[in-house]
Amino acid sequence: MDRKLQEIQSWQQLDQSKIISQILQESEIQKVAFEALQLKKDLMHRQIREQILLIEAELLHLTQLEVKRQDLDTEALQLTMFSLTQEVISEQRRALSELLQQLLKDKKQREEELLAVLLEMDAKSEAKQENYWLIQYQRLLNQKPLSLRLQEEGLEEELVNLLRDLSAEKYLPIFAHHRFSLEMLEKMVPADLKKIGVEEVGLQISIIERAKETRRHRKAEMDKLTPSQPEPSSPAASDLSPTAPPDLLPDVANSNSECVVCMEREPTFTKSRGFSALYRHPLVNFCIV
Repeated sequence: MDRKLQEIQSWQQLDQSKIISQILQESEIQKVAFEALQLKKDLMHRQIREQILLIEAELLHLTQLEVKRQDLDTEALQLTMFSLTQEVISEQRRALSELLQQLLKDKKQREEELLAVLLEMDAKSEAKQENYWLIQYQRLLNQKPLSLRLQEEGLEEELVNLLRDLSAEKYLPIFAHHRFSLEMLEKMVPADLKKIGVEEVGLQISIIERAKETRRHRKAEMDKLTPSQPEPSSPAASDLSPTAPPDLLPDVANSNSECVVCMEREPTFTKSRGFSALYRHPLVNFCIV
């Protein structure tokens, strides 16, 4: 009997170990998936990757130019031009290589920062919470895009597109924090943008110029949509018709009209009513006894 109980207990422990191992494995997979999605959706990391791809493409283009130059004839003039061109290409390659090394360092540093965030989340997660990383993955997946969140915070869509076109998306949170608008940027100078952290001089000028251009374009569109004011029309013919002066109007009060009762034009005397006076009203005449 004891032997059977031990066997049952051992089987239960084995099944429990398998279940725990499976749960841990699923949790690790969910954690890796969350880390991959975090890297994909991180704005700074994506910008660094894009810049690295651009530099690699430019280095490849320089290599192709060098190969073409080497296929030229070796005449004196061509040799001179070849040496000059080779110096320019070498200088460009050196500058691009240094920039690529710096970007790779920035990329690694950003990945370490994201990993630190991941470890902090892992430390805060409860040991018994089921599908913790799956829940975090779903939250990150459902997270609103940065442009939409900034619009909800009050940043104009045109300003968001402007910074995106200038590859200055990293300054979007700063512009949203200061509640900047195109109208405000139009009145700024490069020194104002430098105060808030925009260090690139060329970018400062480009942002202000693009803001002015966008405002002009918006005003032109509004002018097209606004209907033009109608020209004042000539007065109506009825308004131009002459009116008789007051002294030419008929004097109703002094007109020689009869009484509306007895039809007499002058006061009369009768035995029954005596002497009657003709009362002249502005509109009608009638006798008063």
